[in-house]
Amino acid sequence: MRRQLHQQLQLPRLARLELWLARGQRSGLAAGWQQWLLDEFCDGQYAQHSWAQVAAAAVPAFATVAAGRHTADAWLATPVHLVAGLDTVRVHPAGLLTLTGAEQLELARDFATVFQGSGWTLHATRQRELLLQGERTVQARSSDPARWLGSDPAEGMVAGKDGAALRRLGAELEMWLHEHPVNRARSARALLPASALWLWGGTAPAPARPVPARMAEDPRSEALRVYGADLFLAGLCAGAGASSLALELPWPAARQSAGAPGDAIVHWQLGPAPDAASLQALEQQLIAPLMLQLLRGDWDSLTLLAGDGAVVLRRNGWRVWKALTRSGPWWERLLG
Repeated sequence: MRRQLHQQLQLPRLARLELWLARGQRSGLAAGWQQWLLDEFCDGQYAQHSWAQVAAAAVPAFATVAAGRHTADAWLATPVHLVAGLDTVRVHPAGLLTLTGAEQLELARDFATVFQGSGWTLHATRQRELLLQGERTVQARSSDPARWLGSDPAEGMVAGKDGAALRRLGAELEMWLHEHPVNRARSARALLPASALWLWGGTAPAPARPVPARMAEDPRSEALRVYGADLFLAGLCAGAGASSLALELPWPAARQSAGAPGDAIVHWQLGPAPDAASLQALEQQLIAPLMLQLLRGDWDSLTLLAGDGAVVLRRNGWRVWKALTRSGPWWERLLG
């Protein structure tokens, strides 16, 4: 169904992206792309951190408030649009919302008034996720709402020892957002309103695999360049010292300073109906230059993170690719 939808949209073919997908090594990331990055590049330094605590490094306001507290729990709060059916709730196919900076600030200010004394603080971040800070640690877990686009998110909702308390907060947030001025203004502009703030990433997950010994001898964070617009990425790079660049086009031609080749990672937040012009700009100004640089030896590897998968192109494997390798439309692999 999803594949047919995207074919009907007459999206452009992206030759370089399709080559990347056809010739790269694809891996499913059952524990999430966030955990893959921590395991692969961070030498265990975030072993006791939740994903939200990693992301918080990119939010100065959080660090300022947290410094004066004995404990500071953090949760990612993603604005989502949910669709209620007769006996189920689904995440709208376009239901992962990115609010404007002004909308986030208005919500954060109003939250401080409405939820005063609750022990929770909401921080604007200018990324897709906001950041929710609590005065005490909550033992609960939930998954990235991006996994549940267009489907029933029941399996990914809050669970765990303190899950009931966090679910109550979530219900209160839904009531607060219903008919909120921010949502009324969005509806007036024909934009989806935020029916909930999906709370996730607040518990430190176990590493997906042991950290390789070579990481301690040869840390890769200095040779890592990340392209993407994501709060977790921004926090990770702020803590690890890597360069986190917003995925803004045109892509800057200058890359890391001269030295040994490093690794480049592109994180692509796929929407349900990508804009054709933006896709072509991404292909021409980011994907194609990166692949040319890989051929030239500037990179050891290129990794595309999209959804729950990673597609890795390695410099050493480039010349053994078969010339007859063919790739279907990119959306069949990323959106199908």
